[in-house]
Amino acid sequence: MAKTTEYRIRLATPEDALEITLLYHRVYNGTYTDPLMRDVGLLTAFLSEPANVWVVAERNGSIVGSVAWETDERNRIAKVFGGVVLPEHRGADLLEKSMTFGAQRLRAGKGGVDVIYATTRTTSQAPQIVAEKLGYKKLGIFPNIHRTDAYETHCLTAFFFDGSLAQRFTDFKLHPKFAGLVDIVRSEIGIPKIPIAKPSEYSVSQTTPAKIPALEIIDAPLFTLHRFRNLQEDRKIPFHFYPFHQPNIIIASPCRKVEIFAFLAPADQYCTLVGIHKPDDILFAQVLSKASELLHRRGVRYIETIARADKLKTVEGILQARFVPCAYFPAFQLHDKMRYDYAVLSKTFEILDFQGAQLAGTNKKFLREYYRNWRDIFLGPNLMD
Repeated sequence: MAKTTEYRIRLATPEDALEITLLYHRVYNGTYTDPLMRDVGLLTAFLSEPANVWVVAERNGSIVGSVAWETDERNRIAKVFGGVVLPEHRGADLLEKSMTFGAQRLRAGKGGVDVIYATTRTTSQAPQIVAEKLGYKKLGIFPNIHRTDAYETHCLTAFFFDGSLAQRFTDFKLHPKFAGLVDIVRSEIGIPKIPIAKPSEYSVSQTTPAKIPALEIIDAPLFTLHRFRNLQEDRKIPFHFYPFHQPNIIIASPCRKVEIFAFLAPADQYCTLVGIHKPDDILFAQVLSKASELLHRRGVRYIETIARADKLKTVEGILQARFVPCAYFPAFQLHDKMRYDYAVLSKTFEILDFQGAQLAGTNKKFLREYYRNWRDIFLGPNLMD
């Protein structure tokens, strides 16, 4: 247990669940989008799981700060989220001390972790500054990702423990649309330059593709997860690595020839595409474009997906569906003792709004690069001459 002069930093227990939810309610007035911070039952179950780490800051027996980590033991990664401190207790470095305490526990725990990542809010520069102070490297930006009282842009950061970047798979070429983003990431973490692929190496066949069948959204969380896991076991979802996201809806054809698995957050209509099952004669871009159209009609305002950076045709298919490069995550996935880079792409259906975003340092460069990519994809080079 770590101590400060006036505060105590400790691991949370299931008995703390109610007080933790009240803490988030006090700070966010009930607008925090993650149900974990609002549902005492969900939080109690999360705190009971040994792989998870939750740290609280106490003063005079009352919880005044909180931060959490979810772990993926197979890939030796963790996600830190939910950092919060009551306004009257800010200035005592409680978030920084709590994050340091939690990271040490994760590294020393069973199996340990190699990489911790976080998304930082941009309503103020404070979370970005704390992450940078702790050694988190900036990897990209998520524009208009969440909507609470107003649109929020978040920044992607990651802490790489010693040796994790040395495990990177490097025998691949980069899609040129990610060249600008990767140059910024390289300035942050110092990875070697990645050669750029030629069009012939990522272009998708121009032969007439098969017609995509009619699709509909199926809102059945338990069935969705069951079906998704069955297809995973049968190795019928090649595009399925998306840690810390469980699908809760399916976009499918009646014959189940095409199935797109997604996580939808009802609180702010944020969506991630987690995995796709389709035949080879239906193009990736077709499926993503149709899924995006249906989700937009459903009221979804933001869609995000990821792809292994060395899978050039997959990245090209996502780009053809008019997703915009927004981040690049080196050494994300662990597979056969190698760590693989991932490209992150998003699509927003809202008017881009960065009026309230307060971006620190390199994050401004990521925003400019995102906007340049967005402009090229949605306006085209002819309109910008």
